[in-house]
Amino acid sequence: MDTYTHPVPPKRRYLELEQKQRIVEETLAEGASVAQIARLHGVTANLVFNWRRLYRAGQLGGRERLHFHQQHSRPVMDALQQWLDAQLKENKVEPDSGLGKAHQLHA
Repeated sequence: MDTYTHPVPPKRRYLELEQKQRIVEETLAEGASVAQIARLHGVTANLVFNWRRLYRAGQLGGRERLHFHQQHSRPVMDALQQWLDAQLKENKVEPDSGLGKAHQLHA
């Protein structure tokens, strides 16, 4: 009786969130090659590109989400604050209006 067994493909690896984050952060360095870093960690470049997309969207973990928003939302919020300050200074918004009261809460 001849029994031939087919090679069993390796089981899918599940990386911890912290591992994914470290890999993505490596790829964000100046001159880094996503393909090289992916090979180094035994994953495909397509997977790493997907993690990078999630990372940039702030969906790869809490710390990254916070960092992303601090980096990208802060300038927008500062510009909004300057605009609102100008609106109040030029009497285009009443201080007792909803917008004026919101400004007072955060001033």
